[in-house]
Amino acid sequence: RFDLLVPRMMEDALSDLLAGLGLSRYAPIFEEEAITEVALLKSIGSTTFVSSMAELSMDEYAAEALRAKLFGAEAPRSAPSVRPGLLG
Repeated sequence: RFDLLVPRMMEDALSDLLAGLGLSRYAPIFEEEAITEVALLKSIGSTTFVSSMAELSMDEYAAEALRAKLFGAEAPRSAPSVRPGLLG
């Protein structure tokens, strides 16, 4: 069928979501993998989301931020926390 040969364009909602998180650089990867709608991204599920995004070469912080936005989980900190005893 002809429509299988035409690349799907990313829906505005997903494009806006990625842009709002500063993750627009991942849009071409999502399109290549036919993840062009927020619903498709959410269908991955919260539990395996970060590992699934790692398979698409998304870094862990970016994946956690996107997961937090999609599923309402707490967003990661921008810097790693320091464990007691490491500095003193």
